[in-house]
Amino acid sequence: MKVKRFWKNEKLKNFFTPDFFLALILLGVAIRFTSHVPVWFDAAQSDDNGYMYGGIHFWKMLSGALPNWESDWSPLYQLWFFVIYQFGPDPIKIYYVSMRLVGIFTPFFAFLLLRRTQVARWLAAATAAFFLASYAIWIPEPRVTSFAALVLLFLWWAISFLKERWQRLWGMAAGSLLIAYSRPEFFLVTVALSLIALAYLAFSLLKKRLELGRADFLFLGFSSGIALLLLTWWGIPFTNSRSIYAFGQHYAYNAKHCFTENTPLNQPWEEILARDFGNVQSMGDVIRANPLNYRRHLTCNLQAFPKRFLKVTFGSAWGSSWLLIRVWIAFILYRLIVRWDEIKLRLLWLWRQDFLLLGLLSLGVLTLDIVLIYPREHYLSIFSIIVWILGISLFGRLSMSEQRNWRQSIAIGLSLLLLTPSLGVLFDFEIPQKPVLKTVQTLRALELDEPMRLFATHPFQTSRSEVYFDEDFVPIRYKPAGIPFDEYISIHQPNIIVITKGGWELRDDPSWRVFESNPQEFGFSQIPFAEGDAQGPWRIYIRD
Repeated sequence: MKVKRFWKNEKLKNFFTPDFFLALILLGVAIRFTSHVPVWFDAAQSDDNGYMYGGIHFWKMLSGALPNWESDWSPLYQLWFFVIYQFGPDPIKIYYVSMRLVGIFTPFFAFLLLRRTQVARWLAAATAAFFLASYAIWIPEPRVTSFAALVLLFLWWAISFLKERWQRLWGMAAGSLLIAYSRPEFFLVTVALSLIALAYLAFSLLKKRLELGRADFLFLGFSSGIALLLLTWWGIPFTNSRSIYAFGQHYAYNAKHCFTENTPLNQPWEEILARDFGNVQSMGDVIRANPLNYRRHLTCNLQAFPKRFLKVTFGSAWGSSWLLIRVWIAFILYRLIVRWDEIKLRLLWLWRQDFLLLGLLSLGVLTLDIVLIYPREHYLSIFSIIVWILGISLFGRLSMSEQRNWRQSIAIGLSLLLLTPSLGVLFDFEIPQKPVLKTVQTLRALELDEPMRLFATHPFQTSRSEVYFDEDFVPIRYKPAGIPFDEYISIHQPNIIVITKGGWELRDDPSWRVFESNPQEFGFSQIPFAEGDAQGPWRIYIRD
């Protein structure tokens, strides 16, 4: 009798739906799929290290013992690491847990979101499964953009439950600030949505099309209060310093590989930026200082975009090929030609539900990043996820009559369990070497009688390795191109030297070749270390 009463309860029946069951299956499949993340991925050695450091030292940041969080450098992502840090103190484990959580919840919320937009259950589940094993989620680094994509999907889904248009607009404006604290350029989306929401609310009130009650004022006050609190605490994101930093790095890459022949591969980007543009502080300064080189930079970006976009958007452990891309193009053309009236109605519905607004504004901002800065893979990852969601919602098969189709949900769930590939397919089952992880483990095992003074070549960035070591760690910055290796280590006196990729950065430095042939002459010994990558072995030297 109790069991019957349980299932006859209408509230419980509305909660335990086939979608709820299928979402649980997706979670289970994602947990299993991501269980071998530490096997296939190296430890972080990029911007993620800085975000982890901020999260681990949350209370010091809060108390002012360390510089406060910079609004441009993903304070929400740092807060994310702080929460994970409460369950385990090892930065390496924290990084892998973060990867797993993003990989698990991105397809989960993609499924929930697509079902809210009335996409057929099987198609929503298939898209979620594609995301679970996609190149865009797992390969591009730094992984802060994958985290921003998760925040965007969650916001899209949460806003869909608000019934009134002014509530959705206001909620998107306030909520998009969270994305901006993951990727600062999204603050432009926040500004645009805030203006739209304010204009719509004012117009509706003036025309007396809307009357606000107590609950409405509570919603306005709560959402606005949270946004103002974040702006007061973390500040306004998207300043010129972050833009110049990103532009300088990618302009230097283009200068070395696309349009300049006299730029050494090991020359720091700061030097290249100053050489070609002078002391610039904003993108406006860049364009005014040297429009010719800036046009060359844009040309290189536009040439690189198509191939990188297709790779990030369609690559997955499910397989990717030109055949798959052509099939999608053919499907879209079929829907446009044969189902044009249905597509028009669908587009109108998505616009009225304000679903398109956040996606289109986000794509606009990301397009500026891709064209003006560089079509880097981690920029394209969130771009491609938005394209998939908008495309499936607009062109995909719709269904309004399968709310209680348990058999279909069971069949889809079992198919996902049986057909989901291994994470290793992304690597062709060739377990990659993990030089960063092995380097950190080796350095941790050293018993030094003095603070660790570390000099390393790219990509083992010493200033970002600090998160892995205790407070007695002294990072030594990269050697400028014009200073000989022997002179640089004589000035800075490192007791640990990490040489990556066979020393490619130093290959034109005669004093490095002398050191390499006889490190004992400089007071160093090479310790056993067998890891490396495709561009050469890594080596570790310790002062005797």
